[in-house]
Amino acid sequence: MLAGAGRLGSIPDAITAEAVACAQALQAATDHGISRVQVEMDSTILQKALVSPSMNLAACRMLIRDTRDLLNEHFVCSSVISIPKSCNGIAHNLAKLAMCWDPGGRHVWASPLPKFVKTLIARDVVELMVPKAIEPWIA
Repeated sequence: MLAGAGRLGSIPDAITAEAVACAQALQAATDHGISRVQVEMDSTILQKALVSPSMNLAACRMLIRDTRDLLNEHFVCSSVISIPKSCNGIAHNLAKLAMCWDPGGRHVWASPLPKFVKTLIARDVVELMVPKAIEPWIA
């Protein structure tokens, strides 16, 4: 298991930032000998671009093509799925952490993961298991 975070330099738009983060995560997985992945992201645009070679996003089409090639050549990939932002809390918390780093700075943590990452994972699991408050209604 790996976790990582980084602060990107100058990026023209959100989809390019998402694509760079995905490519860096896949490269870290490759560097650590991981060959089976399930890619989850809250960007439906990037998800569609990675699974459909016909989707052409002008600003980052080469990056998306290279990321798609990396997925196909180096991984047994069961799926590339889009998940709601509410189910992606760990990624958002790690991104917040990286905001205080210098541009270009990044860290990848391998097992055993640091305690703060384990805490984020535990919090995320609890939030998924505990039902939200239900509004009462009268029939």
